[in-house]
Amino acid sequence: MVSYPLTLPATPGIRNFSMKPLSAVGMNVSPFTFSQEVQVSQGQQWTAEFDLPPMLRVHAADWQGFMLGLNSSEGTFLMGDPDATEPLGTPTGTPVLDGNHAVGVREINIKGLTANSTGNLLRGDVIQIGSGSSARLHRVVEAVNADANGKATVGIWPLVRTGRADNEPVVTSGAVGLWRLAPNTTEWASDVIGHHNISIKCIEVVP
Repeated sequence: MVSYPLTLPATPGIRNFSMKPLSAVGMNVSPFTFSQEVQVSQGQQWTAEFDLPPMLRVHAADWQGFMLGLNSSEGTFLMGDPDATEPLGTPTGTPVLDGNHAVGVREINIKGLTANSTGNLLRGDVIQIGSGSSARLHRVVEAVNADANGKATVGIWPLVRTGRADNEPVVTSGAVGLWRLAPNTTEWASDVIGHHNISIKCIEVVP
């Protein structure tokens, strides 16, 4: 029996990858004065699309089985940003969450950094909170420097969607999040010389 979350097949690697952040933000504009009223809701979600290079059946079959094992949007899998597997900053120590964190917060408090260290994370770096089915992928929205106690506050996107506990690890290398296939998008094609072409659309799991 298939057990979720699945892991992406290792071969071949992704050829093209794109991520799109979605925010539930609406705006009303007066047709007379053009004044704007912005309405911000809590919804934030990653979406992604990626293409695989043309491949022979020996590799295509593994990807086809992976997609069928997910059964459209039923199953889940772990994936990070293949272009941001390592941070641009230089993390020090072993960062973990500092205190419990409620759903909806846009900043996390971390501890375990080297005291007074700077540039632990830079704006745009990717981090992971949680593991397995609780793994979530976040980007840092401002540089992270530690105080004299090795603590720091980190602005993140998307916001926290699952309550987090004190001392949960903050992963800075090889970060992944939890995804599912976009509904009814599973398909592949092959040509006369046996090259298979596969494109995948997916959405972040939001509890």
